[in-house]
Amino acid sequence: MYLTGADLIDMTVQQLEMLEEILRADARAFSEERDLAGRDARRCREATDAIRMLIPKLVAARATQQPRGQLQLPGCANEDEL
Repeated sequence: MYLTGADLIDMTVQQLEMLEEILRADARAFSEERDLAGRDARRCREATDAIRMLIPKLVAARATQQPRGQLQLPGCANEDEL
């Protein structure tokens, strides 16, 4: 199976969304035990924030990906021009 950049971005966004949900749940659980796990909760929140910021950037990058048949190399003729 051939994967394109767009395929990899789609898979990455889906996995990051799942990870963000897991970390958010962990942060909530840790916050219930503040004294014991304050640092861990903060780390989970920081990771969640970073993921939340990364996903829109990946989605924007995904929007720039063209289907393989539409990609043209600069200076190269496509089949219609031959």
